[in-house]
Amino acid sequence: MKNNYVFVRHGQTYWNKNGIMHGQYDIPLSDEGRKQAKRISDELKNENFDICFSSPLERARKTAIKILEHHRAVPIYYDSRLKELSKGLLEGRHFNSEKLLRDENPRFLEKYSIESKQQFYQRVENFIQEIENKYDNKKILIVAHSGTIKMCKFVFEKPKQPLHIAYYKIHISNCKAYKFEKKGINMKIGFFPMVADILHAGHIVALEEAKKKCDYLIVGLHCAPNYKNPQQSIYQRYMQLRAVKWVDEIIPYENIEKDIDMFKSLDYDIYFLGADHMQNNWELKDTIENLNKQIIYINRNHNYSSTRIKKESNLYATK
Repeated sequence: MKNNYVFVRHGQTYWNKNGIMHGQYDIPLSDEGRKQAKRISDELKNENFDICFSSPLERARKTAIKILEHHRAVPIYYDSRLKELSKGLLEGRHFNSEKLLRDENPRFLEKYSIESKQQFYQRVENFIQEIENKYDNKKILIVAHSGTIKMCKFVFEKPKQPLHIAYYKIHISNCKAYKFEKKGINMKIGFFPMVADILHAGHIVALEEAKKKCDYLIVGLHCAPNYKNPQQSIYQRYMQLRAVKWVDEIIPYENIEKDIDMFKSLDYDIYFLGADHMQNNWELKDTIENLNKQIIYINRNHNYSSTRIKKESNLYATK
């Protein structure tokens, strides 16, 4: 690698928000997407970019323009090779339809006019090779799409698994900066599953401790645990967690039995749990260990407790 790169996925679109699958459909940013673009623009305002390349699709283009408000002298070039994977006739369907793409069946791809992962990789590789041949020791901003950034990563670090399998084991967040530097990619991703029912100071302390041990913290929001009946709605818990500055992303899941594939396929390095689970044979322990994930138990050096809060609330209500 001759240059240093910062890759940013575009902000949220209305299709992202509503779980609709898109590839090269030119869908604009949602209100939240524009806010995300503003936040990443402020986050990157002190970076010294030499040049910017962007997908020509509006969601990427508008995100790039917002970032470059702090970098007026940086030229921007739009390149069609940075477009998202073309999903052909599946674009516009519910996101669940994407599972049909995972097997990479050539007949299926041809029938629905879908770009293969190998074709996608080749056009992105062609772009990266051209940039590497043309520039040396530059800091380059590239604003594109989830799939495009995955393929860029694969150009620099060849996947150990077949391309179409490795592709679905990486998660790229909206408006998150991913740095690919000459020294290599060294970003640790943490995953912390929790119910977060009546979020309290103890949860915050645990999340802060977890974030100290990783660069990017994902909270798995357990929506429907079978061992308790949450008093707060999913929306309330989601909004509270979203306001915690240590949390980079929230992924809701219904329960472990139904969503075990998420735990297996999600790209993370560290699995966090409270220290009270250390002596227990907790759900998925064998699975997480077999995936070679690092498991870190967060100590509970406080007396905060959701159960205690609920009990005190009930006692107060009966007086």
